[in-house]
Amino acid sequence: KQKYKIDVTQCTLQRTSDLFEPELSGKQQSLPQLLLRQKSKPYDNQFLQINSGKDAFVFFIPDKTQFINFLTLLGLNMKIVGTYGYPLRVSVLKSAWRFPNPIFRSIQYLRYNRSYENKGLFRLSGEQVENKRVKSVFDSDTTAESVEFKDMNIAGCVLKDYLRSLDERIFPMRFNQRLLDAAKDEKTVFVDKVKTIVSEIPSINQSCLWYIFDFLNLVLKYKELNLMNEENLAIVFVPNMFDFDMSNMFMNNSELTLYKTIFIKILDNYEEIFENVKKENERI
Repeated sequence: KQKYKIDVTQCTLQRTSDLFEPELSGKQQSLPQLLLRQKSKPYDNQFLQINSGKDAFVFFIPDKTQFINFLTLLGLNMKIVGTYGYPLRVSVLKSAWRFPNPIFRSIQYLRYNRSYENKGLFRLSGEQVENKRVKSVFDSDTTAESVEFKDMNIAGCVLKDYLRSLDERIFPMRFNQRLLDAAKDEKTVFVDKVKTIVSEIPSINQSCLWYIFDFLNLVLKYKELNLMNEENLAIVFVPNMFDFDMSNMFMNNSELTLYKTIFIKILDNYEEIFENVKKENERI
């Protein structure tokens, strides 16, 4: 087999690849260089591309944990193309801020424009062309200071789409069982357990969770106006914030109900659960 040596310090990392589409006739033959050509359906999204001069190397890694670790390692040591789909640590490094730009800028816009007072927040989709335009700004601009949202629907879609793009959700999968167990406990025990879990997840995840729930808590206070009560917010955000097998989501309704319960309990007890995280972020 032919071996390749890649100097990652001289390359760029790309989370997606237009080259890697085996099902499109003729595309495979045009690949400059392709490492590991097999791709199985359950893991369609677990590939990345390294660009080296005129060559492009595409890697497919079927094991999700290994893929995330490899993507993180490369992303922390290479110039990256785009923003969506990278681990939080990588996106935060690019944004040079505590939060990835899509999270920070979208919530910043929604707060400033008091979008939490309006019906349709997080329920209505923005125009597809406009969504693509804003996404391209986030992908190309390091600080995304130039981003302009046409309306609250675009900003809401950015937040949801970005969270959905994460291979490892903002609540890492390794904490799933502890969260599911805590969901069955009464309030005091639940709060103590989840507060402990939050303290153990990566600090970047902690900050992002606090920032998001802080805003959702504000949305909830205006639920009579925006019609987004706890249940509606759970329907929107549970699939985008918790890391579980989406293909089985509708097959295991009892588990999905538990995740909704977890989300709603966290939202209802937000101030206690994120007390320490809030202090840390306000101190910075």
